[in-house]
Amino acid sequence: MKKYMFVFYVSCMFNIHAQVDSVKHDRSIDCYVSCFIATTDGDEFLVDTYAGIELGVCVKNFNFSISGGRENIDFSHADALSNYWYELKIAAYKSFGSLKVFVLTGWGRYLNSKHSFIEYGGGLSYNIGKFDLSMQVSRWDNIVYIAPGVCFNFNM
Repeated sequence: MKKYMFVFYVSCMFNIHAQVDSVKHDRSIDCYVSCFIATTDGDEFLVDTYAGIELGVCVKNFNFSISGGRENIDFSHADALSNYWYELKIAAYKSFGSLKVFVLTGWGRYLNSKHSFIEYGGGLSYNIGKFDLSMQVSRWDNIVYIAPGVCFNFNM
């Protein structure tokens, strides 16, 4: 009888452990980190181009993120805190296999400044394993930019 009780106990423990593991997987959070460079049709590439990094979470067909970066990639002048910015974004997307089409909007502010800006636009991304390659066109701080980027997707 003790053998049967032991087998029953062990099988219950394996079953409970499997249920706990499946609950953990169901509650995982889909996240991403992305880096990008955005440029416009201005005369000076270093002044008219900015770089940034974005960290976000995905919920159903929406991304919620925070991004930050430098207003240009011209480092020939003295650096200042007001050259850097942060932005809160939301994007909605539709998947077509490995291809995603998205629209986005955001609000941001330059550091050490009262200047705020909005962004709106859209783009495409193509999934390759845990990575997405993206191309975005948006109006950012009243200037139209095109921004290629690379995104790494992960779960928490």
